[in-house]
Amino acid sequence: MKKTIKFLNVSIILFFVLMICALMATSVAAEATANNKTLVIAIEGDVETLDPNFSRYPTANMANLNVYDQFFKYGVDDTGEGYSVTNVEKIEGAAIESWDVADDRMSVELHVRKGVTFPMTGNPMTADDIIWWYEKGVDTKSGILWNIDTSNISNMTKTGDYDVLVKFSQPLNLFFMLGRDQCWGVVDSVEVMKHATTDDPWGNEWLAKNYAGAGEYIVESWNPGVQMVLKANENYWAGKPYFDKVILKVVPDSSNRALFLKQGAIDVAFGLSPDQIDAIRDEKSVNVMSIPSRTEVVVIMNNSITPFNNKKIRQALSYLVPYDSIVNDVYRGRALKAKSVIPVLGVYYNPEFWKYETNIDKAKELLAEAGVPEGFEFSLNIKQGEEISRMLAVTLQTAFSKAGVKLNVREVTNAIWAEEMATGTHEATLWAVGYLSYIDDPWYKLRGFKCGSVTNRPRYCNSRIDELYDELQIVFDPVERKKLADEEQQILVDDAPFLWLANIPIEYNLNSNLEGFVFMQDSLFWIYPLHRIE
Repeated sequence: MKKTIKFLNVSIILFFVLMICALMATSVAAEATANNKTLVIAIEGDVETLDPNFSRYPTANMANLNVYDQFFKYGVDDTGEGYSVTNVEKIEGAAIESWDVADDRMSVELHVRKGVTFPMTGNPMTADDIIWWYEKGVDTKSGILWNIDTSNISNMTKTGDYDVLVKFSQPLNLFFMLGRDQCWGVVDSVEVMKHATTDDPWGNEWLAKNYAGAGEYIVESWNPGVQMVLKANENYWAGKPYFDKVILKVVPDSSNRALFLKQGAIDVAFGLSPDQIDAIRDEKSVNVMSIPSRTEVVVIMNNSITPFNNKKIRQALSYLVPYDSIVNDVYRGRALKAKSVIPVLGVYYNPEFWKYETNIDKAKELLAEAGVPEGFEFSLNIKQGEEISRMLAVTLQTAFSKAGVKLNVREVTNAIWAEEMATGTHEATLWAVGYLSYIDDPWYKLRGFKCGSVTNRPRYCNSRIDELYDELQIVFDPVERKKLADEEQQILVDDAPFLWLANIPIEYNLNSNLEGFVFMQDSLFWIYPLHRIE
């Protein structure tokens, strides 16, 4: 009798689980099919922030790209393979309609696009909003400040209602390339400042949860942890988008995201594992686009705290990484082994200095030299709902245990994952999706390793790396530049501020009735050019 009751209880639980999944699929499908002009995107976790100034992580970056107009856009090249790619050297106007570069390249005058209004308030976009962007970046030391410093901007001044003069400390270099970054989204400063307080003089808390842009799409509603709904900007200067509505739906379970895409209940599924992608790759309703990229899979260790402030510890873990297993078992042979800190497809890639192959004895030797011969324990943050991160974490957990290192896997929300890395309160973080240098340059690569940089997530510091960062800004002779890039790779390989696990292609999982896809060099998902095959 007890066995029968137990069986019935399990059956009842299974029945309700299946019912819930069916109801979820029905609900999502209803949203997707109610209007052919509605696009449903299934994401792993919530958007971290709507403040483009503090947008540093994949989900927030994707959202802010699509709901704000940045200073510039990249031109688009057709690959002839069913998709297009952005070209970071082809700069087109967006919020900034045109510009005049000084002959000595030490300044540029920007001309704000006239006639643009912020749809939530009707306020006009003017030069004041550009100056506000600059002043906020300097004062708050947000992600904008890194962009300001990297662009060598020394000052911005208003020269007319729609005109801004930008002066540089060195001849203009990456200013235009960086100006498409989501951090350069232009905000309705008049509206935001209505919500400023003594403790929050820039209205950051309000802007993190409220929309104040004039992009291709407008944030219509946001139910945190459930979904964000975007609607087309009817008055967008380049023309109304094809889709009237876009739903960014949080679907934490990756198997559900894969199932919903297969069923046609959603249009785009993010964060699927290689196995889940392979299971739907040949479905007629699905188009899996696999695009070669410079995307890296990394573990970011907090170099400012024990035990990761000890280089020997970091090197030991580098010898424990099961590189072949990650490439062949986790990624099913579709990844490339990491052989440098510059990705394999990078122009300056040089594997000559790479010394890490899986070697447990060498790792134990280094742990003993570091004073922890029996190993140690640490926590690794991974994103909830990201199946590939779970697979990688378990693989590392097993490998590290062979030298007495206990890895505790900590699944956290997107917001916590981003916040703890930004504030340096994490021990280590796995970045499995979207870690990419979209400008293929050794100087740009060093932005994340310069002492004190807001993008220095490992909190690593080496004075010679800082010197190389400065030298690479002014040395353009190809031979000399390669020498500096080689030294950069040699130092970072030895210091091991990251664990470089693999280089991977970017795979986008789309409904097969979508076309117009444009691959962004920073891997962000651009909605505007998409449309359905009629």
